[in-house]
Amino acid sequence: MYLGKYKVLSLCLALCALLSLISCGTGDGVTDTTNGGSYSEGDVSNDVDYICDLPEHLDYNTEVNYMYTDLFGRSDELLSEGLGGGVILDAVYERNVDVCTRLGVELHFSPESSDVEAVSAIARLVQAGDKSIDIFTVGTYVCMTPVLAGHYLNLNDVEYIDLSKHYWNQDYNEMMTFTSQNLQYVATSPTAISIFRKGYLTIFNRELFQDYQIPDLYQAVENGEWTLDYQYKIIK
Repeated sequence: MYLGKYKVLSLCLALCALLSLISCGTGDGVTDTTNGGSYSEGDVSNDVDYICDLPEHLDYNTEVNYMYTDLFGRSDELLSEGLGGGVILDAVYERNVDVCTRLGVELHFSPESSDVEAVSAIARLVQAGDKSIDIFTVGTYVCMTPVLAGHYLNLNDVEYIDLSKHYWNQDYNEMMTFTSQNLQYVATSPTAISIFRKGYLTIFNRELFQDYQIPDLYQAVENGEWTLDYQYKIIK
């Protein structure tokens, strides 16, 4: 997958979105290596049916190299050693295998110790014209630095990526698109594991709210009013 002369494709946190995008059909096995993991064709007993609209003839016959941050809550969205590890790890394994089988690729994953180190590594690669990394996934809080430095490709110019599909987070797309020129450099999935891991639960006492004549929070959410400012106002 050629992704530009000196630039890389960036997927913010949810690499699984891209892998879901290019998977369909059934998958066959996986081999693992010590450099972060590698996947190729093999055997999987159960059939997994994915919906995609990519041309059936696509066969890249190449390696696709990912760089990711090897932290808790990141690597298990990308890597799985095989079946039997639980619902999520089994799904990740089958997804990776299906991508390899469907597109004729091998997936190789290269870890970095932190988001900051990963961003620095990408900067060095881009500045050196090194095309060894195709796709880069990193934490949201540091994703804009490489964007401003011009290290990423415009996702809207990458063939076979349609960011309007349901498996991309449309709210995030809108927030991260430079609308005058339709430029978007980072994307994420609406079903990224990280979204749920980083969620916060708010518990409130309905009787107390009624005593203080505070509107029901469920209604505030339905009305689109539930924000940090709204929460702060209630607490105050």
